[in-house]
Amino acid sequence: RDQPRSRGLGDVYKRQKQDIPKTLAFIYLLPLLLISQSFEKSVEDIAGQLQSVETSKAQYSQDIKGISKGYVALRITELDSKGDTEAIEYNFSFADVDANTVRAITKKDIIMVQLLIKSQQKLIKKIEDSGDDISYVDEVSIYAKDIDNGRDIVAAIKAAIPISETIEDNKLSLTTYQDHLNWLKENVVEVDYSKTQYTQKLDNTSKLNGYVEFDCKKSSKSKTDSERYMFNFALLNPNSINFKIKNDEFFIEVENRRGLKTIKTFENGEQQNFSNSLEFYAASVENGKDIYKVLKAIIPLAEKAFENKKPDVSTRSKAINYLNKIMENVSGNDKSISQNIKNECVTEFNQKLSTSKDTEDHTYNFNFIDINADNMDFDSNRDLLYVTLNTKQQHKYIKHIENGEIQNYTEDIKLYVNAIEEAMIAIDAIKNTIAQCETESQDLSNVSLDKGLQELSNTISTVSINEDNYEQSLELIDDANDVVRFTKIFSDTKKSEENIFEFGLKDINPKSVEMTTKGKNVLVELSTKYFEKIIKTYEDGEIKSYSNKIEIEADGIENARTIVKLLKAVTEE
Repeated sequence: RDQPRSRGLGDVYKRQKQDIPKTLAFIYLLPLLLISQSFEKSVEDIAGQLQSVETSKAQYSQDIKGISKGYVALRITELDSKGDTEAIEYNFSFADVDANTVRAITKKDIIMVQLLIKSQQKLIKKIEDSGDDISYVDEVSIYAKDIDNGRDIVAAIKAAIPISETIEDNKLSLTTYQDHLNWLKENVVEVDYSKTQYTQKLDNTSKLNGYVEFDCKKSSKSKTDSERYMFNFALLNPNSINFKIKNDEFFIEVENRRGLKTIKTFENGEQQNFSNSLEFYAASVENGKDIYKVLKAIIPLAEKAFENKKPDVSTRSKAINYLNKIMENVSGNDKSISQNIKNECVTEFNQKLSTSKDTEDHTYNFNFIDINADNMDFDSNRDLLYVTLNTKQQHKYIKHIENGEIQNYTEDIKLYVNAIEEAMIAIDAIKNTIAQCETESQDLSNVSLDKGLQELSNTISTVSINEDNYEQSLELIDDANDVVRFTKIFSDTKKSEENIFEFGLKDINPKSVEMTTKGKNVLVELSTKYFEKIIKTYEDGEIKSYSNKIEIEADGIENARTIVKLLKAVTEE
């Protein structure tokens, strides 16, 4: 606006000692149409500087022209001393050229202007042998008649770079998640390379939550393969997006966050192992760069779209209903899994895994308050996707029964799902359930000594695990000093053994009382203050050495939890 009208835009750009920052600021004020016109003019300026250059061994003729918005085709034809000619064409955008590297250099008997692509990315398409040989490179050189001609070419190219950058920045007018998705659906399409054809199609099945199905059919002379990917844009890692080149194929690769294999894949209709990456093939460097840019932008938008579309799992009932809905029928390749979970804090989770050869029935009993809300994650094992529930501090508090037989207690469970969206929402559902169950947890901290002992006497009882039997009792034997007697009689098909422990409640450290598991057994352990050996012990009626700890058998985790709470209460009292 402030430039004198008598000065043409082309003249401004052709000035060798122009002020690039001021020119750039001026360019950004121009309407897009005028920018496009100025780009055409800048290409004409560069073309006007290109001359036929002769060396001791060859002669080079050069020309350049615009082929699309911001992109040019540079053609260099070499005529050698034998009369043979070779033409090479380079397609690229000046927006990708590092302006700081554009300079004239001398190599023996020739002066060349070098153009290097930013970050050494191979964004220059090199076409040889009349199109039969295509590759991608990260630099190109233009021949200069002499040093003055080289300086003029450098100035003209440096003037074209900010114009091309402006075109690049204003090329795509996309704002919403749907805008970006629609663009990808329209521009990730059929691509033809010299030996292979890729037919690509994106479809979101009308779900505005980041979910996408991507079909890619690969055709060559020998065979045709079809692949399908089911994934969520919200899970992709924007920092993993990269340009990849394989022969003449130019594609964009993107990976999941943390490299998690949660992209569901099918090959020729059969489900395969989950993957952590996928590829979008580009029809040109320009198309590839646009795909790259839109992928970068759509990921954070997909995260918001996903959050806005999630079902309500805020209460335990809604959360459990959602879990049962998504877990009811999960399938993999030759695998079928049915699962259900009870709407209770102390819950039962049933899981049936079937294949063509075998069926497994699993039952897990656990309390949601024992699940670590901060240590849940989703992952995959080959063709199955799952959410892992881990107990706090990896305590083995989950009872496991397999095909009717009790197993060792465990510290984790896998909940299988069909899709990554289900896994993400399942984690929210479980976290909300944990929080609600924690508020409902029974508090026995204020129980009186007499009531606590009475409750302990009723809670500590006979425990049977397969052929092992434990008869247990607790009684007060010295009311004045709060001394109690704990009797435990173990028996199986081969033997029996009686152990008696007499101790004062005041000698027990309340902080030492805790529940634990050993294989199939649930125990409550307690020890004396300072680990003093002051617990009087008897074995089959004979006095044994004094001890500093006791183990009480519990009939499951909840029984142990109650014993722990009562013991803590009475020992503190």
